[in-house]
Amino acid sequence: MFSLLAATGQDQKLDPAAWGSDHVGKPVPEYLTGDECLFCHRVNLGTGWGSNHHNMTMHALEPDASIMAELKRQLGDKVASEIKVELGGRLLSRFLKPDQAYGKMDLLSVARKSGSAGKPAELLHKDQPHWDTAQFAESCAGCHATGIEPSTKAFSSPSLDCYTCHGLVDPKHSKDTSLVFLSRKHKETAREVISICAQCHARGGRSRASGLPYANNFVAGDNLFRDFQVDLSPEALSKLDPGNRHILENIRDVVVGGKEDLTCLTCHQIHKQSTLPHRRLVKSDICLDCHNATGSMKVRKTLRGPQQNVWVLTMNAEQQRALEQLPGDGPPDETDIGLRAYLTRLSDEHLAKYDPNWTDEQVMEWDGQFREDGNLMLVCCERDIDVEEFRRVLAIHLAERRKLAAH
Repeated sequence: MFSLLAATGQDQKLDPAAWGSDHVGKPVPEYLTGDECLFCHRVNLGTGWGSNHHNMTMHALEPDASIMAELKRQLGDKVASEIKVELGGRLLSRFLKPDQAYGKMDLLSVARKSGSAGKPAELLHKDQPHWDTAQFAESCAGCHATGIEPSTKAFSSPSLDCYTCHGLVDPKHSKDTSLVFLSRKHKETAREVISICAQCHARGGRSRASGLPYANNFVAGDNLFRDFQVDLSPEALSKLDPGNRHILENIRDVVVGGKEDLTCLTCHQIHKQSTLPHRRLVKSDICLDCHNATGSMKVRKTLRGPQQNVWVLTMNAEQQRALEQLPGDGPPDETDIGLRAYLTRLSDEHLAKYDPNWTDEQVMEWDGQFREDGNLMLVCCERDIDVEEFRRVLAIHLAERRKLAAH
């Protein structure tokens, strides 16, 4: 049983299911599709939507795509030629083909793990490739497609359409944008925003009605938690990585604790794919998932690896700021600042062990913070940092730190 009524450390403890309504078990309502939205929003939103993460949850693979040559070489022409859609892609890919039934996809048993640090990509479970006709509908469709019909588990649109977050849009909204959820003029409550985001980002949740790991016919404005159950107990949260933990803690604070001051959209700009606003916030408890209780908020905690929570700053505040603001190749983005702040937090003792003649693999092992895809694990960054960029910035950082130490 999933527990939503978990202790929050606050006097107020609400029943998350006690407000609002839902569309659980009902047919998917007729909604305006993204193609219709583009008649007016093609310039201000449409140009960037093609590469937006929310629009790439599943995407077509053209026959001449570079990945297709690899699939043909390792799986053979017959299997590879059937692949039409890639699911995911940055860290791990799965592959789909249209099923004969409307709104259904068959899932290939083979997965592709992205290459990293000079290592080639790897196909997993490739010895006996076969198509599964049920798994996508049972496990994946709810967060990789739009408008899942509860009775058939068929989707109405591939990937995430505008409807996923904006809900049922009144045609009159062209004269009154306050009619649209998440528009600048619409005033959502915190629990409404949390419900919209949590339909996909509350990992580990499950629909009470269907038993599936995704929401049952959620529509923006519904109370997701009338049906969707998530374990928000302290024990469950303590086992999560910082990224998923801060999501569920925010859900808990809003739907159980009644907080209104902080939601996903306080920090995350969905269409701009940016988390820049989070640097401007007043400190709160949720910051401590990734940041230290004292000192610069630009400095992240060590998230994993052999140096976890043991590196000690040996510089004063003025020296720290100097290193965090080292120039780069152009105007700094949030990731540039985060990387420089990360390096600033490394102790002199740890940095003394670094050898610039190491291979990329040795550098990654020494640092202990690189993901399996070969990119550095930085919380709330806007782009990936590979080992080449890491080494380049580290060299600049070491030279500047030596200058500071000499004064």
